[in-house]
Formats: sequence, structure tokens, C-alpha cells
Amino acid sequence: MSEGIESSMKTDKTVSPPMSSKETRASGGRWRKLSGYLRPQLKYSRWVFLVALTLCCCLSALARYHQYHQWQKTPQMYFVDGKPMMTTMDAFLWLRFARQYKTDSYDNTGPDTMRFYPVGYSKPPFVLLSYLSAKLSVFFDNIEENATLVIPILASLFIIPFFVYFLEIGYPTVAVVGSLVGTFNHIYMTRTAIGRLDTDSLNMFFFFLVSYFILLTCKDNRQRNLYLYSAIAGISMFAFHTWYHLKMLAEFYLFVLVVYLLVNGIHWRKILKVALIFVIFSADDDVVNIMRALLSELSKGAPGTLSAYIPFIFIVSLYISEIIEIIASWSMALFDYLSAHTEKTLRFSLTGTNATFCALYIISMIMLQRVGFNITAICLLFVVSCLYIERYERFMLFKTAVISSFVIALPTVFYSTKDIIIHSYNSYFVYYIREIQYNITTGLMVKQSVFSTVDEMQKTPVEVLMSFIFKTPALTLTGLFFFAIFGISHIKKLIPLLPIIIMGLLTFRGSNRYVMNLAPLVGIGYGYMIVIIIKIIMNSLNTRDIVKELALYSFSFLFFLSVLNQTAYAYVPQPSVPTDIYRPMYHLKDKLPKDSVILTWWDLGYAIVDTTGYATFHDGGTQNTNTTNYIARGLTSESQYELYNITGMLCAKGSTVTEDIINKDLGLNSIIDNVKVDDVYLMYTQDMIGKFQSIYYLRGAIPQKHANQDDPMLAILLCQSFNAGVLSCNGNILDLNTGLINNSSGLAKSVFIERGKVIKQYNYENKSTIFLELIIQDGSILAVYMMKDVFFYSNLNQMFLLGNYDGAIYEETLNAFPALRIFKLRHHPLVGGSGSLTQTK
Repeated sequence: MSEGIESSMKTDKTVSPPMSSKETRASGGRWRKLSGYLRPQLKYSRWVFLVALTLCCCLSALARYHQYHQWQKTPQMYFVDGKPMMTTMDAFLWLRFARQYKTDSYDNTGPDTMRFYPVGYSKPPFVLLSYLSAKLSVFFDNIEENATLVIPILASLFIIPFFVYFLEIGYPTVAVVGSLVGTFNHIYMTRTAIGRLDTDSLNMFFFFLVSYFILLTCKDNRQRNLYLYSAIAGISMFAFHTWYHLKMLAEFYLFVLVVYLLVNGIHWRKILKVALIFVIFSADDDVVNIMRALLSELSKGAPGTLSAYIPFIFIVSLYISEIIEIIASWSMALFDYLSAHTEKTLRFSLTGTNATFCALYIISMIMLQRVGFNITAICLLFVVSCLYIERYERFMLFKTAVISSFVIALPTVFYSTKDIIIHSYNSYFVYYIREIQYNITTGLMVKQSVFSTVDEMQKTPVEVLMSFIFKTPALTLTGLFFFAIFGISHIKKLIPLLPIIIMGLLTFRGSNRYVMNLAPLVGIGYGYMIVIIIKIIMNSLNTRDIVKELALYSFSFLFFLSVLNQTAYAYVPQPSVPTDIYRPMYHLKDKLPKDSVILTWWDLGYAIVDTTGYATFHDGGTQNTNTTNYIARGLTSESQYELYNITGMLCAKGSTVTEDIINKDLGLNSIIDNVKVDDVYLMYTQDMIGKFQSIYYLRGAIPQKHANQDDPMLAILLCQSFNAGVLSCNGNILDLNTGLINNSSGLAKSVFIERGKVIKQYNYENKSTIFLELIIQDGSILAVYMMKDVFFYSNLNQMFLLGNYDGAIYEETLNAFPALRIFKLRHHPLVGGSGSLTQTK
């Protein structure tokens, strides 16, 4: 029996023998070899690095300045009175704020009455983009020129933190391809083009800057780096907040910072301390508001900005000891000398830490004294003085200072906490309850519908999005594949880039605006591939490090040049407001009464306010409200009375017209009430013709019930000839004599228009809902529109294109057809007017 057991044990040992030491070494050797391929390390020269960095920045900026040079070849298309046009509608908002900063008239204490008339709209506390535009405009003839010529530089700055990040992790040559693909992809070229005064020009810069300082927190495993760079990362995030107002970014980066520290094995207590430092230094709106509330009693007499930073200075003083160690390391001799003399006379230990802590603490107390709290200031100064007696240790100093300060400020903390709870309940809890109620009814439908008409919010097929980086989508996917390998091999070093990576991956959800976050990742993948290939080749040749480095940089640039035609380097932007529309709008300034209000579609809202100085009902920041839906209803309505009544309702000012009256169609056939505002003007512009589909889709409280956004209502025909009443348009024959299209389907009516008036029209007996309009100018056909009856009978078509308006309630103020047309709503409609010109089918 025992022999059987022994034999079975021997058999088991034979089946599963332990791995020999030789096999273990072989396995480890294969892993080290693979790791060596995936993590090639080289020595890099700082001078060569600076040359490559400068070259990439110059290429990025010069490509955008080339756009300006192309504009100058046809100035009539891109300049008005010497001013270059903007290539985004949002630019006009930042320009208006910049003009106010330039004249020191920017005021955020009240609503912006030029927007969202008559309620107004809140202003941001500080707009860094507009402030920079105002200050830099002294070097240019006007703010528009400054906005145009500075953007190429700002758009290229992201390359600097991008380069130093990859230098820090040992792959600076990867940054060559990554930065060039990042700057020349179609979306980033579009969003940072000449005339594109918008926050996109520095967003990428701040993304990589904050990520870079998070990376440095674990550099050399030194505690002072941990605290110093987390503070600098917070300061960078604070600057980011003033540039781009999105609170979620700070929370996102705080999460990334904590994850990065955890992965690097930092103790949880230090992580909490670092997170607190980051939150304090980032000082977003929520943090500042909490600080203000905690010291509301202390800061009543102080200016708003100063009151926000009183707690900031206090808490910084607690952590300043870590930062001071860096300075003290090279100036200890001076402090030792001073300490030796002061200890003999004052029994006071003067060190770099204590001196700086004491100085900042005294400064903060003086600030408190200045705002009127003498007793508090004296008490705190007394506590600090007592703490610096020699027998106290530094750790006890901090503890006692914090506890004593808290006890002194306890009443303030109690009442401030109560205020915070009440404020949070009223501002957040009640607000979200109302939001939920709003979304359950119509609000969510309205918002989703409005954003569905904005190009960048619409879902785009993934293959199209991939072609925005490289025209051949396969090239883009190949770069992403190599980036995935790079990311897996260097996962710890790429954690600080997690916000950029996640936003880049959102591209696959169909949004084109995230392509500019994905593009650098594609370039990083190709750069990494080049590093591996060149390292293998150069190792086989046994060349020197400087040769390897130069080869890497050279092949990186050569690779990008080989795919240059796949990028958008030659892109030339078009003005967001064509000069034909902008020119009459620009000359409208000071031609209307000062307090005039313009009713038009929201796209031109920012431009109208900045260019003319007149208020608007909605714009690119307030288009997701019911105001937009009612304006859409008025513009697409078949009743000019309804448009008048809707305008009166939106103006308020005591009007008896209500939403219920409009929704029940009671304002179609008569004027319910005179418009209560003297100077309200209706503006039609040429671009609204092409936007009619979206405008009609948005009419009503729940737009989806009123129109199918994909059902075309208007077609712009490209016609080659017009002979004997017969139009030839891309292979289709339209006989205006008989009203037949290709001798089959028919037209209901064809109309000839010149200078905004009908000069000829043909009525056909065909049973059709299709109409044809021909715009004539100087004897030539300027445009041909084929439309459904919904467009033909709309106020947009009747008043703007055909010139059919009711003189009893509207008065034409400006006719700059075919670009722009303005009507004034009569404050007191004429008695015995011609009546509504509403068409009947």
C-alpha cells in the first residue's frame, strides 16, 4: 500500500516538474527583450530638442498666417472697411467684451441687457480671452486685426507643454509627429483658424499644461515636488477657469491627480493634503463661493476679489513651509547668520520657514484689520507672536495656529455654515427640482431640438470623423493602434493625460469637436512607431547617441511631410458672416434709435449686438429657450399678424398677448395688442433662407410634432441656361411656359424677383404644392429656388424675398436685398390698413 502511494507521488512529480532555472532565465530574457523594444530609451540633447520645438511652433503659426495672406488676395470677400472678418459667431461676443475692457467699462454686477431682451443675461466675472484681446490691441489698428493675427500664436502654444511632457517621460521625438498632427487636423485648423477668436485657441494648451504639472508631482519621489507641483497644477487650472468656464474640468483633473498618486504608491494622508492644495489653488467658482461664505462677516467691507483671497492667503501660509525649503536650500547661510543674532537678543528662532510663515500670516491679519475687524486681527496676531517663542516646535506651531484661529472665528464659521446650507438649498436643491419639472414637460425636448440644428452637436459617422485627422481613415486608425500599444506599455506615465484621452475617445460617439483631442494621440502613435523602428536600425549599426537622436527627429519630420497632403494644412476659412450681410449691418450702427431691439434668428445675435450696438432677443448662448421656438413660429408663420403678436409677447412691457393665446392660434387674424416697445425691428438676412428647414423644425413648444427635420422644404438649383422660358438645371428641364418639370410633374407658380419686388409671375393650373422663385439682378439670374408651399407662404419668404408686407403694422427701414432687409414694427398700427397679406392656398 505504501509502495503504491510512493509510486503515485513519483508519477505526479514526473508529470508536473518545476521550471528549471535556465527556462526561468529564458522567460525573463524574452520579457526584457520585448520590454526593451516597447520602451526604447535614448539620450537627448536639450539644444536639438529646443530646435525641434521651435520648428514645430513656427510651422503651426505660419500655416495660419498663410490663411491671412490668402484673404488679402480677395479683400472684398474677407474685409469690411479694412477690418478682417471673424470666422466664428462666438467671436463677436468676445470682441464686444474686449471693447469694454479697453475702455474700462466691463461690468459684471448686473445683467447684460443687450442679450436675451428684455430679461438680460448674466456676465462672467472675468473673461481672459477678451481681456488679452483688449490689452494686445494697442499693437494693431483695431481689435479685429489683433484677434486675427494673435490667434495663430495662441493656437500653437499647446506644442510647448506637449513637448516638455514627452521630454519628461523620455520620448521627445514622439512629440514632433504628435504636435504636428494635433495642429494640422481639420477640426483644430477650423477651430483655430484666422479670425476664430474663441477659447479653442488655448484649450489644448491648458489641457497639456495641467497634465504636465501633475506628471511632475511624482518626479524623483521628493515630497517638496509633490506639494509644489500640485500647487502649480492648481494655479494652472485656475487660469484655465478664467479662460474657459467649465467647472467639471477641475473635478476631472482632481480625480486624475488622485489616481496618479495612488498608482505611484503615495500615502493616503499625503494624497489628501495634495488634493486639498490643488482644490485651493485651482479656486474655481464653487471653492471661492464657499470661502466667501465662511468668511462673509470678515469680508463685508472688502472688495469682492480681495474677500475671496483672504482664506486663500491663510491656508497658503500653512503649506508655505514646504515651498520655502527650496529657497532655503541655497540661502541657509543668511538665515543661520540672522538666527544666531536674534536668538541672543529676542530668543526667537528665525528660519526660512518661520520667517515666511510669520510674514504671510501678519499680512493676512493686516488685511483683516483693514476691513474693520480690529479685535480679531489683534487676537490672531497675538496668537502668532506667542507661537514663535523658541520652546514651541514647528509641528505644534501649526496645530496651535489652526486651532486658535478656528476658536476665534467660531461664531463666523457657525453663521457662515448656516448661510451655506440655506444658500445650497435655495440655489441647488430647489433649482434642480425645477429643472426636473421643466425637463418632464417641454424643456428637455426644446433643448435637444435646438442643439440638433447646431452642426457641431450633430452625430457624424465615425469614418467621416477619422477623415478629419487624415483624409484616409485607415491612416488614422493605424496611428490609434500604435498609440494603444504605447499606452499599454507606458500606462503610468500617461495617466495625467487621461482627460485628453477620454475626450478624444468621445469622438467615437459621433461628435466632431472632440477630434482635436484625438488627433495628437494618432500622431503620438506614429511617433512611437518611428522610435521603435529607428532604435532597432541604429542599434544594429552601433551608432552614437547624437546620431540616433538626429535620425529620430529627421525621420519624424520626414514622415509628417509624407502625409502632409492628408492633413488640412492648406485650409482657408470663410467668414461666419458674409461681407455682403456684414457690410449693411455694420453701416446700420447709429442709424436706428439708441435703445432699438432687433428680432431675427439667433445665429447672428452676437454679431448684431457687437456691430450695431442694438439688443437682440436670443443668440448663440440663449438659443435653448422658448423664445427661440416662438421666434421660429413667427418667422415661418403664414400670418404677419401672428409674427407681430409674438413679438409683443416677447417684449412683455405690459402686453396682453400670452403664450396661451399664441398656442391656441388666437393671434392669426388680428392684432391682439400694440407692441409696447417703440423701436422693435424685424431683420431678415440671406442666410436664413438656407436655415429655414431648421427654423421650421423648431416652431412650437414641442418642435418634433410640427416638422420632420429631414423632409426638404427648399432646394437651391444650379442652372446652366435659360432660353425661351426653359430652364436647364443639372439635367432637369423646367418649362416656365407650361409649368412642367421634365414634362411630368408641375409647378403651382413661378415668380421673378428683382431688388426685393415681384416683377413677373406665372400661375399654373397644375395641382401642385411646388413653387419656383428666380432672383434677378442686372438682367441676370442670381439664384433659383424651388420650394414647397410651407416656405412660399411663410413670413420669411413673403416679406424678405417677395416684398409683400402689411404696411399697416410694418414699415420698411432698410432694403439691402438680397443680403438684408429690416422692417420696423409700428407702435401704433395704422387705422384702415391693407389688412394681413396672409396667402391662401
